[in-house]
Amino acid sequence: MRSYAIVETDLGWVGLMRSNSGLNASTLPQLRAFAALQHLSPRDGDVDAGEPSFRSVAKFVRSLLAGRPCDCNERLDLSRGTAFQQTVWLAVRAIAFGRTRSYGWVAEAIGRPLAAHAVGQAIAGNPLPLFVPCHRVIAASGELGGYGRGSEALPAKRSLLRREGIWFPGPTLEQVRGIPQPPV
Repeated sequence: MRSYAIVETDLGWVGLMRSNSGLNASTLPQLRAFAALQHLSPRDGDVDAGEPSFRSVAKFVRSLLAGRPCDCNERLDLSRGTAFQQTVWLAVRAIAFGRTRSYGWVAEAIGRPLAAHAVGQAIAGNPLPLFVPCHRVIAASGELGGYGRGSEALPAKRSLLRREGIWFPGPTLEQVRGIPQPPV
């Protein structure tokens, strides 16, 4: 059985889904609650447990999006990924709040120094953005690099990084959506 919740944040609506094994899907902030729900794609038979059963996860999401470092003790279910993807996601999860690392660094960290491109592909398949903080992975050149989650992807990455005290030039999600920006 899976359950899901849609959480309102100052950047938009974040979808969360949990299986019996742990949190297994999340979305980046969406403009509308319905969009977050669509990105989760719940199946028939899934139960909307609502926010009460997701209270600690919702608190983590709101804290992170407010630019406050916090720990999430929620169990993650990474079983959707291949063994390689799971290894990459765990390495990315170890990147500290307010820090960035390159795709090459992640490849080195998992013992596959020539696999930076494959690391990028694994990160693109991350089912748990925010919990597996792929926004903290940048190109070796110091540029943002790809972030394949639609037209608001790079602005979302900039917003998440700026909220962690890391500045990259270009429009943020707040600017694209006309949301007042928090002080830097």
